[in-house]
Formats: sequence, C-alpha cells, structure tokens
Amino acid sequence: MRCLYPFQSLKLNLWLVLFSGAFLMFFPGCESNGSKNTKSTADTSIRSTQAKAANYTVLKADKSETTGKAQIKIVAYLTKDFKDKSELEKTLYHIYEAYRHVGGYIYFDEPIVVGVYLFETQKLAETDPTAWLGMLEKGPLHSNPDVSFNRLRLNASLGLKDNILSEDEIELAKIKKLLLPRGIDMCDLNQTVNDIELNSIHAADQLYPDYGLEHNDYSDKLMRQEVKKLGRKYKLTSDEIEQACFFASTYCK
Repeated sequence: MRCLYPFQSLKLNLWLVLFSGAFLMFFPGCESNGSKNTKSTADTSIRSTQAKAANYTVLKADKSETTGKAQIKIVAYLTKDFKDKSELEKTLYHIYEAYRHVGGYIYFDEPIVVGVYLFETQKLAETDPTAWLGMLEKGPLHSNPDVSFNRLRLNASLGLKDNILSEDEIELAKIKKLLLPRGIDMCDLNQTVNDIELNSIHAADQLYPDYGLEHNDYSDKLMRQEVKKLGRKYKLTSDEIEQACFFASTYCK
C-alpha cells in the first residue's frame, strides 16, 4: 500500500474534521432521548442544590399536568426572621430556581407554570392558605416571574421590629386594650371563633349531608348564635369580635 506523505495525511484529517462538523450541524437530534433526560435531571439536581437557602423550609411541592399545561405549586415557610421585603424577594427566587426545572411530567420536560407561596411560620403554612407573606408566579406568557406581597401581613411583621406605629398598629393597640380587662387574648379569641365556625359546619353536615343552601343557612345560623354568646360572655359586640379576628389573622402566628 502506498504511504501518504505528511501533507497528504494532514489534508485527509482536515477533511474528516470538516465532514464530522457538517454532519453534526445537519443532524443535531442524533442524541438519544435517554441521554437528554439524564442530562436534564442532573441539571435539576445541581440547580436545586445551588439554590437551597438556609432561611426557609419547603412544606410541599404539588405537581399537576394536563396535555396543555404542566405546573408546580410550592408552599414554604421561613425558619428565621427576615429584615426587609428585599430579603423575602430573594428567598422567593431561591425557591423558584430550585423547582423551575423539576421533571417527572408526561407531556412536558419541566413545568411551564410555577407558583411559590411563602409563609412566615410553619403553622400558618399548614393551616391557612390565605396567610402567605409573599408570592411568586411564573406563567408561559411572562418573561419574568411576578412577585407580590401581603401588604397588611408584611407591614405587621416589619412594624413589630421598629418603634414607629403604623395606622394598623394603632388599631391593634386599641383592640388589645379593649380585650385586656376582659381577660381574653386576641389570638385565643380568634381561635375560639374559628372553632365555632368549624363546629357549626360539622353540625350542619349531620342534618344536611348533601350541602346546598339549607346547609349554609343552618351553619351560619349556628355560628351567629355562638358568637353572640361569646360576645355576652366577654361584653363585646359582634363588630368588635370581627375586628379582633381580622387583626388576629394577620398578627397571630
């Protein structure tokens, strides 16, 4: 066999490199689905590790999917005090980055809708889905996530850390002053009202297991009666109890 001179060998190698590059350009999908999925999973693990923060705990991350949408809802709570709204926003983004590429869907590689709900305490995260402190949402039509905060709850938490009284805190002080001589704590009063509401619903369940208007009317009637008894016991009007419960939903943790 005739031997190739050095320049001929170099020319042949160059043609091989060019041919290989052209082949990859025209056939980019030759990588197997298995290797693609493995890479995605590895990337997700790395991102989750990097994004993990020390000031929160994730209570649950619920995934759901249809043929047109894959989404994930993350519920988390703070494990340390926060100093300002900026710190809360960073925490929301930490959680978002940790879960935005999570896989395990049938029709999608990752969620196209991500919702993050951040609570101040574990108790609130477990018992009151409306008591979130900050929320982040990212949908397919959004170029960047939308972040929002519960103004009243945020001001309550931040206000307790300074010596300046806001209008809400002035009203809170009035309520506490009203309740003090009556021997009832605002948070305990709120819990009692919540128990009354739950017991009224259970009582209505027994009489009207099919629910409907009769069920609602009966449970409302029972609740009004019991709250009226509570008002007589502590010499409070229904409006005063309602106002106390309103602030308790924000200030009680």
